[in-house]
Amino acid sequence: MPHRNIPIFVPHAGCPNKCVFCDQRAIAGADGSGGREILERARKTLSDTFDGEPNDNSETQIAFFSGSFTGIDTKLMLELLELAESYISRGYASSVRFSTRPDYISPEILRLIEPYSVKTIELGIQSLSDEVLAASKRGCTALDSYRAAELIKSRGKYELIGQMMTGLPRSTRESELMTAKGLCDMGCDGARIYPTVVLKNTELCDMMESGNYRARGVSEAIEDAAAVYRVFLRRGVKVIRIGLCANDGLNDGSVAAGGYHAALGELVESRIFAENIVAELEKTALPQGDITVWVPEKCLSKAIGQHAENRNMLAKRYGRRFLFAESANLSGHEIKVT
Repeated sequence: MPHRNIPIFVPHAGCPNKCVFCDQRAIAGADGSGGREILERARKTLSDTFDGEPNDNSETQIAFFSGSFTGIDTKLMLELLELAESYISRGYASSVRFSTRPDYISPEILRLIEPYSVKTIELGIQSLSDEVLAASKRGCTALDSYRAAELIKSRGKYELIGQMMTGLPRSTRESELMTAKGLCDMGCDGARIYPTVVLKNTELCDMMESGNYRARGVSEAIEDAAAVYRVFLRRGVKVIRIGLCANDGLNDGSVAAGGYHAALGELVESRIFAENIVAELEKTALPQGDITVWVPEKCLSKAIGQHAENRNMLAKRYGRRFLFAESANLSGHEIKVT
């Protein structure tokens, strides 16, 4: 069934820490609202969204994103869950998902959410390198992430999504690959990959301007994300998002540097296809004439590349004309060359 999220942002609420990369006002439109205003906004969002008859044709989740949901005032958290449950019980939505910090998962918190229709818990792990976490002032450790994941998975009822970042202070390709493997090892059912975006008015921006941090641009962000994406592909962990999107509240004036591109996910997938095509071509003797690359259905644009980047690269590298076609017999990032 098609999946749909109804996002409700809990801006910065529940998160006493301020990571060097974080500006919640830019990312989630946070305005310092108190609990009552958060609850009222949630009520309005849901009433505006579910203004007709329930639709049973999709899996709809009410999603509490941004601030650490399980770290907010307990009374407010339960009121938000009760509000969501009132729509779920009437058939407007199927379940709840929320994002939180690893150090805000405990047996007590899981006991509190047990009566509600929570299906998906997203953990902002970011890195499993304690050096990177400390340099980013994350305020938690890799052990916190492993413990939280174990608690969640031990309940046997929750889908676990791990969020990781590339390009953080002190981060390396090795530490990022280690983090991706760690997310797989701890049993994550899905992952989000967020290349670091340097926002204005953050400590990370100050670090960059003083020369204490080098921001990785879009090209490097694509390479980083493609490398960790391959880890998840090999382990069968679905990547549900790559990079921040415009809907996350970013605007033209908030980004100072880093790996932000509106179509970053497609660019990363295009890189994966390019690498797979080259690997296949290197294994066989090239025939004379045109070469056809077969790709899964609905993947033509990703395989050809933005502005035909992949097709042009292949033509230049191999001196042939490359044609692309869809095949119903292929899936994922599989390709076939004829």
